[in-house]
Amino acid sequence: MNAAIIAALIAATAALITSIVSLISQRRTTALQHKLEMQREAGNRAAQIQQIMTKYRQPLLQAATDLQSRLYSIVRGHLLQVYGRGSADERAYTMESTLFVFGQYFAWVEALRREVQFLDMGVDEQNRQVQDCIERITSEFLRDDLEPEFRLFRGEQRAMGEVMLAPRVEGSGLECIGVASFRRRVNELDVDAWFKKLRQDLDRLTQRSAVSSRRVERIQGALIDLMDCLDPQGVRIPRNRREKLVTLQ
Repeated sequence: MNAAIIAALIAATAALITSIVSLISQRRTTALQHKLEMQREAGNRAAQIQQIMTKYRQPLLQAATDLQSRLYSIVRGHLLQVYGRGSADERAYTMESTLFVFGQYFAWVEALRREVQFLDMGVDEQNRQVQDCIERITSEFLRDDLEPEFRLFRGEQRAMGEVMLAPRVEGSGLECIGVASFRRRVNELDVDAWFKKLRQDLDRLTQRSAVSSRRVERIQGALIDLMDCLDPQGVRIPRNRREKLVTLQ
């Protein structure tokens, strides 16, 4: 074999090796770029979720606090028996303010749900726990093995929240309407249609000598669990405002 052929073979082999090395390097670079892109997307999703949770943490915490406090007052403070049977103004305020705290909670849950529905909440343990707590509260409302009072299907809960929402005055997104706006709208057909059953439940409970309800107890306890998840150190809501009516089993 002459020198020219040998040189040609060596050159061809070198070119082949170079091509193989280049291809391997290119594939590694592509894989690395894909990995980095996935990491960036995951980081962006995590940052987006954290931004959303920061925006809704305080109003959701306050809504859960208000609702559990009202349920506690209904059972332990006999709120409906005292003020629900009082003067016309007292009855109206008791009824409408109670309807409001239910609607307020459902409103902030619905607002949060709309913003995170396409995001993976599992990337952060605390956020996942918040979602689990919200789902447990939803489930306590719709259970059919407890008292009929305050039994609300998933769609009813969402609808009550939806009619309580309005565009934010500042910034993007939604927020819950205030008490005054709710009192003006509570008897409108589109609002009353969803709150009517809850109002009837309150009327029936007002006629009883006292309120004893496993559903109320379980909802109130689950709301406190949500408070503990949103504010584990008791910075925003003191720990002494978190007494459960009963320990959930």
